[in-house]
Amino acid sequence: METARASRLPASREIYLGIAFNFHDSAVAFVENEEVALVLEAERIFRKKKMAAGPAEIEELIRMGLRQLNAGPADISHVGVVSFNPWLEADLAARAYTQPVVTELDIEGWRARATVLSRHFAHACAFFLSNFSSAVILTCDSGGDFGQMHGVYLGDDCELEPLGHLCDAVTSRPYHEFASYLFGRPHCEGSLMALSAFGIPDHPEARLVAELIPALCHVPGPEGPEILERALPGLGAVGNTDPLRCAHLAAGLQAAFVSIVDRTASGW
Repeated sequence: METARASRLPASREIYLGIAFNFHDSAVAFVENEEVALVLEAERIFRKKKMAAGPAEIEELIRMGLRQLNAGPADISHVGVVSFNPWLEADLAARAYTQPVVTELDIEGWRARATVLSRHFAHACAFFLSNFSSAVILTCDSGGDFGQMHGVYLGDDCELEPLGHLCDAVTSRPYHEFASYLFGRPHCEGSLMALSAFGIPDHPEARLVAELIPALCHVPGPEGPEILERALPGLGAVGNTDPLRCAHLAAGLQAAFVSIVDRTASGW
């Protein structure tokens, strides 16, 4: 799908379409009358776990969603899409890294207005669903557009302003390394965070985690698993065989990370 000029014809319905290509767990979402009407996850439709969908699969999800809603492309009022997106030109994606960019996309032959925003800006938009009228928002993710791992934003009413980042000491790379090691595969950060609720942060094994974080913050890819195997021998993929033991490690990681953020943010 290529960028194009927006059509002047009014849509008969106001449907908002959200598109997430992502490195994994691609999905599309439809909002109508300020309510989420439908979410289609690529992994459930195409039966491929943690699927990173390409343009053809995303287009199929959009068609399926419109059929389910008894709607057509002309009913799409606006599109929101992350900048990690093969439909976009590189310079447009780069501009959206710091601030959302409004453009036009061709959706199934219909030219729709679209807002392109970075992955972390999209995370920060959760502010608009909160009960706060103003807040400082910190986002963390094991990956993001152009290698961004965290961001700081100021939310004020209906505005969201990027403030930059805290410092190089705040990075989600340790989450990526721990999750990949403890589950034996990538993109399991969400599972690790969920398990932390069942763990004990001051468990003896959990205390080892805080000591490892500095070494994992900016480690080259191949060295991360080696560091963890030396420090936590035999615990590779333990999340699949002993979830409770993994939960203690996850709780230790969560507590250590929050402590780092608190110390850094207090002097920022």
